[in-house]
Amino acid sequence: MSDNWIILIPENAGYVPPEPKQKLATAKLRELPPKADEVNVEVTEKIRFEDCGGNFESIACPDCGETIEMEWWQERMGEDFGEDGDFKLKPMKLPCCGKDRTLHELRYNFTQGFTRFSLVTMNPNIGEMPKEGIAVFEKILGCPLRVIYRHM
Repeated sequence: MSDNWIILIPENAGYVPPEPKQKLATAKLRELPPKADEVNVEVTEKIRFEDCGGNFESIACPDCGETIEMEWWQERMGEDFGEDGDFKLKPMKLPCCGKDRTLHELRYNFTQGFTRFSLVTMNPNIGEMPKEGIAVFEKILGCPLRVIYRHM
């Protein structure tokens, strides 16, 4: 049996919304998929990678659109991950067009990203979150969000 998650993370990888906003967003998310297996907030001291699991297809340059090779990306992930267990998200020269970008700025298909805060629902059984719904959570949390659809 497989599981599916919808994970909302801030576009700003280091941003953690104030606790009252977190609680309001969690309560709102519980209304959206009332039969979800779980709904919770995850906050960490260090920046972590939120992946899309089996949905991961490819990575592209946000500037020129060229595909980023998996081997290059994996090497950069290892380099960027500090000994303290924190992603640094330092700008690095991309192999395609030479622009300086962080791992968070790359275009992942399906969406993935780096964060200290995530709002998570497991097996929500709603398919994709409607744009209007995403806007509601952006307003509650006070920041633009990325939506990650994880399948495992």
